Amino acid sequence: MPFDIDFSKFPDCGALAIQWRETKQTIEDETKHLWTYARGKRDESGRIIAYFLDGAKEPLNSLQDAEKRLGDIEADIKEYASILGDFRSLREMNDRIARCRRMVENSGLEAVNVYKAALSEHKDLSPQEVEALDIVRNKYLARDRVLAEQNPIIEDLKSRMLKAREILAKY
Repeated sequence: MPFDIDFSKFPDCGALAIQWRETKQTIEDETKHLWTYARGKRDESGRIIAYFLDGAKEPLNSLQDAEKRLGDIEADIKEYASILGDFRSLREMNDRIARCRRMVENSGLEAVNVYKAALSEHKDLSPQEVEALDIVRNKYLARDRVLAEQNPIIEDLKSRMLKAREILAKY
């Protein structure tokens, strides 16, 4: 089954794409080189029996090494693509992490601001009583919801980025 990938969809994969292309070229070159050692001989029945001359071992080993390397590169490309999912690049993933962090930060700031406003508005209440006010409790609950929603997304994206960077670091 031929392997086909559009590297333009993954701008971070420049070095990986170069390695893939160079390895494909190596396979093509070694295959051509190997065929220079091929000969044919007819048997008694007239059938042609193919054989290789001495010295074919080196291009054969090079060809096998290149095919193994190509398989490893293609496996890394597939893994990288699956790690990125709907994202095109690590930058897009990082932007999403930044948006999630801003949402968490903003919800925390909103909760603090509501608490401070309630505290200055209700000077006769203790800080614990201000925290018990519905408006403050609701804002704290909203902050907690945002934390519960965004923190798993942030952690997932961070671990995926780490795996993707490990793959790219090989090349």
